[in-house]
Amino acid sequence: MIDFVSKLQPQGASHFAQACRRFALTHRHKGVCVRALRFFRQGRFRQGLRYVAGGKYDLFCVQVLSPQEIEPDLVGDLKLKDVEDDDMAEVSITQPLLAQYKKNLNAYCLSLKDYLRRRGGVYLFTSTAVKFDTLVLNYLRERGLLG
Repeated sequence: MIDFVSKLQPQGASHFAQACRRFALTHRHKGVCVRALRFFRQGRFRQGLRYVAGGKYDLFCVQVLSPQEIEPDLVGDLKLKDVEDDDMAEVSITQPLLAQYKKNLNAYCLSLKDYLRRRGGVYLFTSTAVKFDTLVLNYLRERGLLG
């Protein structure tokens, strides 16, 4: 599985809700469903997870953020472009603004974790700096599934 996942390449825009629906309709037997995303589009991920949460699957959601999203090193007056919708924003990055960003990010991650827990899913948080096989092996060790 790790070898398969490590060879995957991004291929343009994704449609999470449609992919989850298609998965649920074509995989009607018990199994494991792993979703690795940024989970920043709340409405879309909730809609998609409804198809697979609380059903026949052991659901694992891995929120994967870049180190820069977790600990932004921005400062001063900047023009930022949203990579998902090309929206531009001019902002002044200050230490209080960064502190509020981190507080909001933490609250958002906790709400995602709670959403999944209430539906029988498991939430994992990681950075793109962590290798996928390391993440999986550490998780399995924490659960006592590996020695």
